[in-house]
Amino acid sequence: MILGPPIIGGAEIRYANLYSYLKSNGADVRLFINKSRFGLLKESGILDGNDANIEITEYFGDSTVPADNIKTPQNETKIKKNPFFLRRLISSVSLHMKFLAVFFKILKWQRKNKINLIMAVFQGVFAITPYYYQKKVKTVISYNDSEHNLINNRGLNWCLGYRLGLKKADAVDILSNDLLNDLKLAGYGAEMRAHVSPCSFIDYERFRPAAEKENIVIFCGRLIMYKNPLLFVEAVGMLKEELPDYYYYMIGKGPMYTEISESIKKLGLENSITVKYDPHPEKYLSRSKIFVSLQETNNYPSQSLLEAIACGNAVIATDVGETRRILDGEKGILIKKDAVELKNAVLKLAKNENERKDKARNAYDFILSNHNIQKYSAYITGLFEKTLNTP
Repeated sequence: MILGPPIIGGAEIRYANLYSYLKSNGADVRLFINKSRFGLLKESGILDGNDANIEITEYFGDSTVPADNIKTPQNETKIKKNPFFLRRLISSVSLHMKFLAVFFKILKWQRKNKINLIMAVFQGVFAITPYYYQKKVKTVISYNDSEHNLINNRGLNWCLGYRLGLKKADAVDILSNDLLNDLKLAGYGAEMRAHVSPCSFIDYERFRPAAEKENIVIFCGRLIMYKNPLLFVEAVGMLKEELPDYYYYMIGKGPMYTEISESIKKLGLENSITVKYDPHPEKYLSRSKIFVSLQETNNYPSQSLLEAIACGNAVIATDVGETRRILDGEKGILIKKDAVELKNAVLKLAKNENERKDKARNAYDFILSNHNIQKYSAYITGLFEKTLNTP
């Protein structure tokens, strides 16, 4: 079950690919998804619009308009907190009622298809709350929110909430050990039912290097503060004169689009950087030579990072969290969150093609063996079987 606002990122793509893989290998699986997210995943070529096992539902979150590549002042996109208790209460009750309406759709779908286990991700965790209080239908929730935004959602602190799912779901799938430790420290008590994913995965048929690489450095991801896109722009400003034969792409969209555009203009980089969204990032990753991942707390297991490696890029990444589970000195370059370090790392790879190719090849060999859908699907089907067989 994939519910949420009309945006998709690496996690949404991963779950959709998992569903498609399990179904193609004969598993009895179905997908419940809201209309906007289905449309985006269909546009990206990840979900089949004619798949009878996909239940597409109208969802109140579909009407959300994300601040993606819209040229409005950044402060206009921020959510204003209402200081009045009564208004907050009314807002919270309204949100609970909307999720209750979604639950009745899920209930109808579950009974019609005789579903005995539901795996919920993102806002789906809120929508299946009543299932936590019964034994007939088993529940698995997946937690991959490194910024803990879902746990801290103040509009859902009455009955619904991610913390309730962490306490009541039959099993909890967690993306990484760091996230599990965060939950333990926060006292959410999910460790007894927690299962940490052994890896991530991508579609290796879709993401392949082009026959001829070009002098391109690429940043690919949501244009949000967590991914430090302005750091990339700052470094390009330093590289413009030293690497005149290189070009730079930022593939993504998000609320920082206006701020990024203004920074590019201020630094005179209009002819050096292209900022755009494309549902098929492989068109750019396949041609680029260097990929930059600058996430704030963890680059593991960034979907874009794996896609870039599969396309033959050498990677520069911030040395944070569990990033070293994918990259080390043989497979890429790890840096601090610093524009000068980023600039120097790009220069090193751009001026030494043999080293760039060696790191790209080492990283590719590693992810192909360790981050594949066969390994992940074995983990998730084992988790389902164990959950179904647990009283």
